[in-house]
Amino acid sequence: MKTTMIALAALSTLLCTALTGCTVHISEEDVSKAADLAASVLDDTDISVNGQKVDVSVDSNGDINVSIAQTEANQSAAVTEAPAAQMTEAAPAGLSEAEMKNISKQLIQEYVHIYDGLGSGSAKVDETQLSEVRAQWPYLMVIDPELQSIADVEQVLAKTLTGAEYAAMHALILEGDMPLFLPIDDDLYVRQAGRGGAYSDAWDWDGLKFTNVTAEGFTVTGQYVHMGVAPITQSFDVINTPEGYRICKAGEIHCE
Repeated sequence: MKTTMIALAALSTLLCTALTGCTVHISEEDVSKAADLAASVLDDTDISVNGQKVDVSVDSNGDINVSIAQTEANQSAAVTEAPAAQMTEAAPAGLSEAEMKNISKQLIQEYVHIYDGLGSGSAKVDETQLSEVRAQWPYLMVIDPELQSIADVEQVLAKTLTGAEYAAMHALILEGDMPLFLPIDDDLYVRQAGRGGAYSDAWDWDGLKFTNVTAEGFTVTGQYVHMGVAPITQSFDVINTPEGYRICKAGEIHCE
């Protein structure tokens, strides 16, 4: 019983100081009696400090050695925590409202130029250079330095439009039996359609509304006044392409 108390007393002392590891020495008169018992007690007993397991051993001199145990639970915790530290934040939902407003204003103005301009045969022309290749619809030679070929017209479309909207406008302006633009004798000619403008410049830019905002694009809805009548509401779907933001839907045209 005495030796058991000696071993327990020694354990009590060392546990009070076993924060980072230490050695406690028992007096020589009790070493021979306590060592064996202490070793037996330590082998059969789980000892913890502040919830963490402690390894305790007795050497041949009666010294009791203490160290913090590296358990499998501790090791697995370290492993499971590592991936969390490497996680990255999700991609942003989309542009700010100010950015969407600037992009929308530019694209809408370009769209108006295409629809009311190129789409109605509007271009700088030399009225003395008349071609009767289509007698019922005379063509005039284009003298606009930025429009000297069909490829130039297509470039204007591609700067603003993509997908189904590009295809629809391309068909309206450049396809069919009576396209608006026609190459004749290495020059570009335009048919005088006289359709007139469908949009006006009176857009309410501060009233633009944005929906369906994602990292890939957004929908912008605005109002404009045409021929002095009540405001007309128009929406455009805008998507982010490798070349920049483009309109892929206007009116009944759907993105593809």
